[in-house]
Amino acid sequence: MLKKDSKNRHGIIAVIILLIISFLLLTINIKSGEAPTFVEPIVNTLISPFQELVSATISGINRILRNYVFLTNIQEENSRLRKDIDSLKFQNNILVERLNKFQRMEKLSDFLNTAIDFNFLPADVVAFDSTGWMKTVTINKGLKDGIRKNMTVVTYNGLVGRVVQTMAGYSKVLLITDPRSSVDAIIQRTRDRGIVIGANHNVLEMKYLSINSDVKEGDVVISSGAGGIFQKGLSIGVISKIHEKNDGLFRRVAIVPSADLLRIEELLVIVSPFEASGTE
Repeated sequence: MLKKDSKNRHGIIAVIILLIISFLLLTINIKSGEAPTFVEPIVNTLISPFQELVSATISGINRILRNYVFLTNIQEENSRLRKDIDSLKFQNNILVERLNKFQRMEKLSDFLNTAIDFNFLPADVVAFDSTGWMKTVTINKGLKDGIRKNMTVVTYNGLVGRVVQTMAGYSKVLLITDPRSSVDAIIQRTRDRGIVIGANHNVLEMKYLSINSDVKEGDVVISSGAGGIFQKGLSIGVISKIHEKNDGLFRRVAIVPSADLLRIEELLVIVSPFEASGTE
């Protein structure tokens, strides 16, 4: 068995040596410019498959290298483009927020131009009550800015609430949707009076409304000015539901607040008239 393997190896080596000698002879003939000998076709026939294999291998390696470089460049370009996209998204969000704030401030400005009887102090909402039991917000204006307890707080589309606590640079505002809040109110169309209280879920309820009132869904409810806290004529909301009459003396209606109290960001504090005394 060993002798047979040794003979096979010797035969392969002999063939390789013969091919090398033939290749050298072919090369010498080509360089010297001599006419092809009868050996050259045989050599060409023998070495052509090897040349094609080597050529194909080299071409394949070149393609792989080119593709690798191309993919590497593509990955680097994609990474750069993703960073550019992230940067543009960030800048776009900032611009959108600035535009939204500008639009809200424009509405506040229009409201200020029409509310000539009041003096306002603009404020930003910096915190919402997180307990869920109370409906309050904190604004970035306080005692040093002239804010006092029981001052009315509004936005461009309606009543928000009143100041219940003041600190040096901050104040807490009780929203009209809080169950502890109550506003003496008038139905604008019929002039019927009642008390608007908070019902917690961004809904208001008007109590002590005369059972004979000609109230209708869609009627606007405004503050009456009674009580010395809320100024007269501030929009509270629109009647959304009328409860059935009962044997009592009064009826109840549900009201949707005019101001979107779940999304307020900028507010106006009415600093005059009715500058209430007392601080916390």
